[in-house]
Amino acid sequence: MLRHNDRYFLDVVREVLKVSTNVFEGESSTGPQYKLKIFKFDLNLLAQYGWQPRISAQRSYPNIPEHVDFIRAYFELHS
Repeated sequence: MLRHNDRYFLDVVREVLKVSTNVFEGESSTGPQYKLKIFKFDLNLLAQYGWQPRISAQRSYPNIPEHVDFIRAYFELHS
C-alpha cells in the first residue's frame, strides 16, 4: 500500500504502473491521507524505474525529469 497526503502523486504512480485499483481517501492524525493498494505486484518493475529500499546503504536520485513536483518533494523529504 502506498500512502500520501497529496492524491496527485498516487495518481501518477497508478497511471505509470498501470494499476487497476483506485486511490482511496482516508484520515490520519495530520489530516487527509490518500491510499493506493496494489496487489500481486512485482517489485522488480519498480527497480527498473530506479526504486530502492528505504533502508539501503545508498539511495540514488530518481531520474524523473518530467515530474518537477516529485523532484521538489524528494529533496524536501531526503535532504
